[in-house]
Amino acid sequence: MSGRRPAKRRQTTEAGSSQGFDQRRFISQEVESYHNERLLSRAMVKERGIQGVDDIAQRRHWEDFLNDPGVANKTLVREFYANLRFTDQQRHTVMVRGKNINFSARTINSLFGTPSIDAPGEVQEFLEDHPPLDTICELICRDIPQWTLSRLNEPIHFPRTTLTFAVDNWLRFVSARLLPSSHTSEVTRERAVMIYVILTDVPFDISHFLRRSILKSAMGGLTIGLYHPSLITELCARAGLERQLGDELLQPDSMIRADRRLPRQAGAPVQPRQRQPPPALRLEARVDRLADEWWALWANQMNIPMSSRPHYPPNEPAEPPLNMGDD
Repeated sequence: MSGRRPAKRRQTTEAGSSQGFDQRRFISQEVESYHNERLLSRAMVKERGIQGVDDIAQRRHWEDFLNDPGVANKTLVREFYANLRFTDQQRHTVMVRGKNINFSARTINSLFGTPSIDAPGEVQEFLEDHPPLDTICELICRDIPQWTLSRLNEPIHFPRTTLTFAVDNWLRFVSARLLPSSHTSEVTRERAVMIYVILTDVPFDISHFLRRSILKSAMGGLTIGLYHPSLITELCARAGLERQLGDELLQPDSMIRADRRLPRQAGAPVQPRQRQPPPALRLEARVDRLADEWWALWANQMNIPMSSRPHYPPNEPAEPPLNMGDD
């Protein structure tokens, strides 16, 4: 009998090596390797809430969605994303620590108490086929924005400083909860349209949008952050998963206080700010401009090239007072 025991131990060891990954946390060895080699280096985008937008919150039934998102479990979120990457994208659940985590649109709407829209793809279509950018910027900007253009002359982004104060708050919220990004100094075309959607009456089912955003993050590369950590943590809690010893936590970003200094009365509809007229020209500048216009008109009638116009040096500046700087 003693001769059989070593063989039994070898068999047990071989079975253990074939299942050498942490089966409690990952669905396969490939998933664990991906988690350790790729996922740990990806940044996690903090979520945040927004206060002082009661009109929009009530109109869209977003009261819970706009609230403080809560503490996220970074360790759990990474395991969620690692397993999701190697799960059929058509499924609405992913296995995490032995629990099936449901992240379907219906579950997300149930979590936030948000309504289900009959045409869930309408926002996506709107983002692709939206009103003219001039119309959008008239609502969200205080000045005419200077767009950075692509090689194909397509608008890419413009400086955040062009936004109104109220819209700047929405940019921070959108960049944390809907189109996650840690770079908010520029307003991309997609974010400008998204803010326009929120401020107007375009139907918006956030559950479908958030689900697609989670899938996009799961399939992204090293430059794509891990989105919606607080939402995923809450979905895991719904399935019965609790924080375990050694789990790393992530506090949400601070609440956005849109009610601190509104550029309009509370509850009033969002209106574009009036364009400020260009500053009046100084007298000398106006005279110079009139002289230029007169010369151009006269030269055109007399067939004289514009280059022949005489140019005179400016007057010498007056001498400073003798006592200047003596004090």
